[in-house]
Amino acid sequence: MIDANQSWSLDEARRRLKLLEEFDLVWIEEPLPATDIQGFIELGKRTRIPRAGGESLYSPAAFYDYIRQGALDILQPDVARVGGITNAMKVCHLAELANLHVAPHVSPELSVSIAAAVSNSIMIEYVPQMEPVLKKRVRIEDGYAIPSDAHGHGIEFDEKGLMKFEVTENKRR
Repeated sequence: MIDANQSWSLDEARRRLKLLEEFDLVWIEEPLPATDIQGFIELGKRTRIPRAGGESLYSPAAFYDYIRQGALDILQPDVARVGGITNAMKVCHLAELANLHVAPHVSPELSVSIAAAVSNSIMIEYVPQMEPVLKKRVRIEDGYAIPSDAHGHGIEFDEKGLMKFEVTENKRR
């Protein structure tokens, strides 16, 4: 997998992906600006490398447009950006109806439950940015993230960990 983080032009993406095709990549993640739906469509005509993206899309409706127009092959909804668990699940179900895979983006503490609840998830992105404030980290066994068996999303915050990030206001008298 390669993540270009929205940094290439369409011409640059075509040129680079042509050179990378021999490596049989799982995907190219966001090679173009997230809102360049026409560019993603065009890129799909020019490469056999699956196009992944969606971390910067903010609603199920935006994902629907990408699905309907064939702009992405693997959807990466970001639970925090798309409007929470319910909207992330909507995106996953839209993808399933279109026979597309999903790989929920970051927030593994929430993404693992979403991925486990749908049949078309292929992986989650593991970025442990919240670990300093959690009582328990996401459990990983043999490369697989295991959802919590706690009620709800299963996230429990560590009060001492949270205090390290507390900001207090200095009041002038």
